[in-house]
Amino acid sequence: MKRFKNLYALGCSFVAGDGMDEREKIKFPDEDGSEKHKYECRFSKLLSDKLELKEINNSVGGFSNHRIYRTAYDWITNQPPQTIKETLFIIGITDISRTDLQLDDGVIRLPGILGDMNCIHDNEREVITKITTMGGLEVDDFFDYWTKWFKYIYSEDIRLEETMRDYHLLQTLIKSLGGDVIFFNTVRLNNPIYNYKHRVIPSDVHLDSRLQWFKPLGKYDGWREFIITFDSDYTGEHPSVKDHAILSEELYTHIIKNYE
Repeated sequence: MKRFKNLYALGCSFVAGDGMDEREKIKFPDEDGSEKHKYECRFSKLLSDKLELKEINNSVGGFSNHRIYRTAYDWITNQPPQTIKETLFIIGITDISRTDLQLDDGVIRLPGILGDMNCIHDNEREVITKITTMGGLEVDDFFDYWTKWFKYIYSEDIRLEETMRDYHLLQTLIKSLGGDVIFFNTVRLNNPIYNYKHRVIPSDVHLDSRLQWFKPLGKYDGWREFIITFDSDYTGEHPSVKDHAILSEELYTHIIKNYE
């Protein structure tokens, strides 16, 4: 593409390319093999190759929308203005309810789903225990508070507006510097409560006219919803190698039409 030199992709595990073999009968051979497939077969790599752009993918599994926003902002402010002008950003919006806790020892991912406290990694639990103990709070009390906060205080509508506002500001920043951006839903499903492996996955993101959205085939609101149209056995797992390839083709058509 004449307009851009870089393709910057950012999101959660769906954009990172994790779990591509979840639905494959033959699994990737080892950790190195999995990483090789991840970097060579994810949609951002396929798309950047086809557009002849440099791929930059800073996605990490478990990222919340707040962390996606912060990661993009930090990257932008540490680049020369010309780099931003030459970059097309693709931002995959994840679960609205995902939350992280910023601590001196790092960023800890907290569950945004009631009853899912066990999803916190052991090393994250150790850090939370250390911080809460130093402050005179028992770690069990912290998790009890978090569960109650999410049950009685958390508002999906307020979180949704916060998320859309953050991304609108990010879009405004990128465009003011001469770059451009595409947003798309990575995890949304039409069903407001979709039970997958005993986890409640809310409908999450609703399209907002403030953002520049990509909708597969011009009508599907999210990647999961799009996958179901050509794979009737799909039940919400991470996208496969095939899914990444199909998405890259759809994105390519969308970009050539709207961003050339």
